[in-house]
Amino acid sequence: MENLHNDYPYLPLDAAQDEIRLLELLPRGLDSSAPLQVRLIHRSLKESPKYDALSYVCGSTLDKATIRVDGSRDYPVTKNLERALRHVSHFQTRQNELVTIWADAICINQRNVEERNSQVKMMWRIYAAAENVRTWLDVEIPHAVLGGLMHLCKDIQSVDDLGDDPGFWQPITTIVEDPYWSRVWIQQEIAYAKELLIHCREIPVSHAILSWFFVVLEKYMDKYSPIMEHGVAIKWRRLAVGSGPFQKSKSARVTNPRCYKNIYDSLHWTSHLKATDIRDRIYGLLALVEDDVEDIEVNYGLPVSEVYCQVVQVLIQNHHSLAFLNFAGLNVSQNDSDLPTWLPYPRGHPTGVLSSKSDEGSSCFSWLQSLHADICHSTAILPSLSTDHESLYVHGMYISKIGDVCRTMSWQGVHNFGKFLQAWDEYLNKWTAINSERDSSLTRIDAMRSFVSLMHICRTTEAVSRFADTDKLARFEQLFPVALAEQLKDNPNLPGAMRQFDYVMWGLMSRTMAIPSLNRYLVLTQNGIMGLAPMATIPGDEIWMLFRHPIPIVLRRENKHFLVVGPAFIDFVVQEKWDEAMAKYEEGDQDCQGQEIRCICLR
Repeated sequence: MENLHNDYPYLPLDAAQDEIRLLELLPRGLDSSAPLQVRLIHRSLKESPKYDALSYVCGSTLDKATIRVDGSRDYPVTKNLERALRHVSHFQTRQNELVTIWADAICINQRNVEERNSQVKMMWRIYAAAENVRTWLDVEIPHAVLGGLMHLCKDIQSVDDLGDDPGFWQPITTIVEDPYWSRVWIQQEIAYAKELLIHCREIPVSHAILSWFFVVLEKYMDKYSPIMEHGVAIKWRRLAVGSGPFQKSKSARVTNPRCYKNIYDSLHWTSHLKATDIRDRIYGLLALVEDDVEDIEVNYGLPVSEVYCQVVQVLIQNHHSLAFLNFAGLNVSQNDSDLPTWLPYPRGHPTGVLSSKSDEGSSCFSWLQSLHADICHSTAILPSLSTDHESLYVHGMYISKIGDVCRTMSWQGVHNFGKFLQAWDEYLNKWTAINSERDSSLTRIDAMRSFVSLMHICRTTEAVSRFADTDKLARFEQLFPVALAEQLKDNPNLPGAMRQFDYVMWGLMSRTMAIPSLNRYLVLTQNGIMGLAPMATIPGDEIWMLFRHPIPIVLRRENKHFLVVGPAFIDFVVQEKWDEAMAKYEEGDQDCQGQEIRCICLR
């Protein structure tokens, strides 16, 4: 809720009466040469005032405009907010209605931290009490298309009612692509809205009508494939209705808008959303969380690091969990070296974060959903914070050092197929050389079995089924050197050369192509463990298993403490051995299969 500097003399709100400020928009056309006229009034939510609430993207503070408050005072706002108020006012006054609306940037005194804290706590009530929540997108859809949409929803008998030209409906897809849907605050605003109206400039269309339209498009997908080819219907379900547990019917959301079980749940499902003030990544979701809410203090006077320390303390104290480390690490904090690497702080490009935008059909996606729930709630070996909140003390066991990081093993098109195969050949040779020292019977087929196990964690069973049995793996072993030799000859007839080896080879390629989508590199440890590690990983980093964190994690040793690089995946068979050892340790087996349990300091 970033705002431009202004000197408007706000009168204090009566918190005991649940007072809010509302804007009365005076009639004015769309001509922006004259400032928009508004009155700022106080109303108590206890008196059930009639008003609408505005949901919008604030926009750049460098692109500003001026509105006139109470007839004489100029008030600076962003240009996007000014356009939203002007168009909403213009549409409503054409209906001979006085527009009364709530807009956070103006109705909350942003200079008063105490008031801001109080109003943010009750923001869900403000949206819930509004007659309508008006979403401003600033996209222009032809009147004929919107009119056709509203007429269509009243009576559709068959696909013929959609018309002969699928391209007629194409402009509606621009709604899905608008940056508005990437805001974290929209989750709360949608969840509590009685009626959600989406303004395409001054013309509003019901959220329910748009949702219905995309359902119809999916039903007649064959005819409307040009519109559907970019997955707009899927994007609509995710963005307009929310991700994961937020995909509920309207009636279910009204009954229980608190759709996230706890703070970790909300962090996971909304990791792809944005906020101007990074503290809103937490505060903007509190009204949607069932547990942990009372333990998080809304206080914009606190530095960002302290806000996220509160989250860490809640997850440790209430849930005995280190699952927040999935949102931490050097990959997301390397531009903020003054902050601890263990903070689940969304900065920059989150190349190591385990996100809800993973393949929703994958075993990885289901596994990530259960990370928090699967953590044991015993009180043994609990993590702890230092009093200065600079260090996090955790217990765990060292697994191995990273030996090789395969940054070149990526698929960049058919013309680099030879390099792709050569990179795999070198990797398999290294794996075999290291592992055959402990077991001379191991071959490259076993390396591929390890790769299958690794990718099975991250992708669907069907996606790796082509590698599932020994015959197919043996076929791969037979064909791999042939394919490698052919490609390194710079054969000009690449398509013909590719046809010579069967779909097993394409299975290898498709799984390798999936690795960058997981924001990871294929790595090999010094003791021969295959894994997928965050992109910030370098040789010499260490893989650890930590109590209260169910997947391995890459750490970087720095003097007497460690930096968090990020979560990793390793061969599932290998991980099971460490999981079993740690479980026995918690049950009282101090031997822990000969592994040393250490308390280490994360900074």
